[in-house]
Amino acid sequence: FVLFIAPLLYNDGKHVSRTELWKLRVPILMLAVGLVFATVFLIGYAIHWMIPSIPLPVAFGLAAILSPTDAVAVGSLAGRIRLPSSLTHLLEGEALMNDASGLVAFKFAIAAALTGTFSLANASVSFLFIAIGGIAIGAITALLISGARLWLRRSGLEDETMHMLVHLLTPFALYMIAEHLGV
Repeated sequence: FVLFIAPLLYNDGKHVSRTELWKLRVPILMLAVGLVFATVFLIGYAIHWMIPSIPLPVAFGLAAILSPTDAVAVGSLAGRIRLPSSLTHLLEGEALMNDASGLVAFKFAIAAALTGTFSLANASVSFLFIAIGGIAIGAITALLISGARLWLRRSGLEDETMHMLVHLLTPFALYMIAEHLGV
């Protein structure tokens, strides 16, 4: 996750239009949350139906791994196929936001498989904590790193190698801090 997900999501997040993300926030959230959980539910039951020896919580876990769309794949397809810009922004925004839904679904599917119990209330609270916490940690860390870069430039440290190194390490720092805090 650290080696591949962090830089890919960081790059896609840098290039997505923030104004379009905000304008399309409701459909993006409906797709990122509703579509992921519906996919987990339907595909989980389909896996269990096709292969009855797989317990239902394990089937839900497998479906949770498959449910989030890939932001990189969406960008690649949008470059090859002429999609309307609003649809492209919607798909890019959904692909950036759906990881929290998939991770919570996977976490609780595995917990249900290991313990034999499931709590919708706990899953809902955990999802909100991960989603809101991830946004907050990402925003705070990004502001701190941007402030540090600005301070370095104002201090006269215009070494491009150092600034490139900070730029390359930023997605890893963001990911590691959020992962350490469980969001």
